[in-house]
Formats: sequence, C-alpha cells, structure tokens
Amino acid sequence: MAAFATVAHAAEFFRGGLVAYQESVKRDVLGVEAVSVYSLRAVEQMARGVAALVGADAAVATSGVVGDAPVDGTDPGTIYVGTLVDGDVRSVQRLVAGDPAAMCADAVCVALDTLRSHLRARVGSPG
Repeated sequence: MAAFATVAHAAEFFRGGLVAYQESVKRDVLGVEAVSVYSLRAVEQMARGVAALVGADAAVATSGVVGDAPVDGTDPGTIYVGTLVDGDVRSVQRLVAGDPAAMCADAVCVALDTLRSHLRARVGSPG
C-alpha cells in the first residue's frame, strides 16, 4: 500500500487497502474460496474482494511464499498477482529471488507492473 499512499495527491485515486497476510483474512474478509491461497484463482478472488471492500474500480492483490521452505506445495520465491480493472480480472505467476525482504520488494514491482499493464490494456494505450 505504501507504493500508492506515498505518491503526491494519493487521496485523489487511492481509496484504501488491506494487508491480508493470514489465510483466515484472505478467506473471511476477501472471500477466497480457492483450495490454496497460493494460486492464481486465489489472487483473482482477492482482487475482487478488496475492490468490493473499498469500492474501487481497480485493485491489485498478491500472495506467495517468500520464506525459505515450501508452503502448501508452493516453492519459495513464487508469487501470484491478481488485478481487477472495471470488472475484468487477470492474474500472473512469477518467481523472485533473494532474501525475504528482496522477494517482497520484487513482488511489489511485479504487482505494480501487472496493474499498469492491465490498466493500459483496458484503456487501449500501448503498454
């Protein structure tokens, strides 16, 4: 959220966000029904859920494993990004490397790039 909230005039476009770190929050607050919260389907559901929660036309959601051991069959460094723009939902899976802080930083970059591409595609701009 800091990537959005620290931009000048953020209140003009940033409605809010949620850090849904624990599986129970992803399921109970954002409505994730996917078998695994580490999946493309889960981040698509998270993007829909956060958009509904804050009343936004665009949303981005991430999930993944940045520790040093697999979780729920997902290897470390695997991240999932879901975006929603005007009801259209997309998702991508990427691998990032490094320590947990570096993986999280890279995940933010992937999330922002994915959202930017989705926004540009929806308005017909070259991407």
